[in-house]
Amino acid sequence: MSGRGRSKYSPEQKLKAVQLIESGKVNVPEVAETLGIHRTAVYRWVDLFKEKGRLAFFPEERKILIANEVLHNDSMEKVEGLLKVGNNFLEHIAAYLDADLHSRLFEIDKNQKKILKVLEEKAEFSPRPEFPEKEVESDELEIEELETESGISEISSLIADDINGDG
Repeated sequence: MSGRGRSKYSPEQKLKAVQLIESGKVNVPEVAETLGIHRTAVYRWVDLFKEKGRLAFFPEERKILIANEVLHNDSMEKVEGLLKVGNNFLEHIAAYLDADLHSRLFEIDKNQKKILKVLEEKAEFSPRPEFPEKEVESDELEIEELETESGISEISSLIADDINGDG
């Protein structure tokens, strides 16, 4: 068997010794003499503590902490990947909606030109509607007569076609 065996001091005892040294209450030679071990062993404990903290003496806690960190990093990578996919999807949707909006605006513009053309034709070729000269008891006019005389019904149907997508 090699000169190095299992430590006869528990992780708790090592931690307590290093904490006493770090607080300045005792020094390394005092701890080594009290415990009956060589100073280099105590210096190793102090160095380990400075490097890894209390986890230097509790390897199981260290393994759990490392495993949690790996899981967290892995989870974060997955979340970032999902966010990238989601952003990519949203960019495609936005591009589609933008193209669709441009297409619809073009159709609306085209239909507006048709409506203006119909209005111009009606203004040129049909006489203006004449309103009765008699006194009207109410401010309401006969809407159906106006629609027929001015071509509003034709315009209304064009607008309805545009809304319904029959353009």
